[in-house]
Amino acid sequence: IPLLFTYDKTVQLVGETKEESEAIKKMSPLFEVEVVKFKKEAVFTQKFIPKKGQESISGYLTFMCCDSKRCLPPNDVDFEVALYFNKSRIQIRNWTSAHILNYESK
Repeated sequence: IPLLFTYDKTVQLVGETKEESEAIKKMSPLFEVEVVKFKKEAVFTQKFIPKKGQESISGYLTFMCCDSKRCLPPNDVDFEVALYFNKSRIQIRNWTSAHILNYESK
């Protein structure tokens, strides 16, 4: 099962979630599908249109981990990202690390 982001229905998304990290894609002879892996970290971006007064974005991601013999069942992880408004920019502190992502409002 591929990584899947599901956002709260109140979030107005612009386009699809993009994979920004360099992915390692290989065909798995065991599972007969292309497997995607990341080294150290995986960075994904999603453009959205914030609503007036919106303080956070929430949702969950679904992922599955496999080794050369088996796969663990899919797992859902909830997330909530706080939004900090500063003039015409929104700064978002990533929920898994200290990276700061910036969204420019139009």
